[in-house]
Amino acid sequence: MWDIVLQLPQLPSTDPVSDKILISAWKKISDKPIPEVYAFTFDDRDFLRIVNLLQTTPGMISTRGDYGLGFDNKNVKARTFQFKGTFIILVKQDASLIDCLEHELRQIKF
Repeated sequence: MWDIVLQLPQLPSTDPVSDKILISAWKKISDKPIPEVYAFTFDDRDFLRIVNLLQTTPGMISTRGDYGLGFDNKNVKARTFQFKGTFIILVKQDASLIDCLEHELRQIKF
């Protein structure tokens, strides 16, 4: 699924988050239908690789415009990007998945 959505190579630690978990997190913050969103967890190394890559991908929009290329992504537990109308949430594997999902989903809540 990951390489279809973004046409990027699969990284070794890529682990998709189930729709059930995403929907559960969304229902805690909104009563509206969930937007098109995918979420993935990565180990620290792959998380940094993919975030750095996405920050420089044409057409990729970060939901946190205030975090520019100069921001140190080592201090971040999760990031959300939008690509062609689809939201992609990236979470470090050592972070609290539910807390990060709820926080990131609030970034795209509309």
